[in-house]
Amino acid sequence: ELARAWKTATLRATSDTKSGGLVEGRRLAPVVGLAGANRGTQTIVRALMTGYLLHTLTGDRKNDTYRDFANPDVDLPKAPTMDPF
Repeated sequence: ELARAWKTATLRATSDTKSGGLVEGRRLAPVVGLAGANRGTQTIVRALMTGYLLHTLTGDRKNDTYRDFANPDVDLPKAPTMDPF
């Protein structure tokens, strides 16, 4: 929904992640049938967010080490770009 409303947003698919895997600090969630934390999901999402934020917020245009994280035309390993429409 966000990618549809925000035209410059990039939607990326990750195959090794679990729905609800970002949850932290809820140790009782699996007991009541909710998804618990998943380290793989947390690692992949944190890496994608860190790369994107480093490119966007630092403004380092000389080095451009992280430019691929903000470029919707680049397929990243384990996170190809998807068309939200």
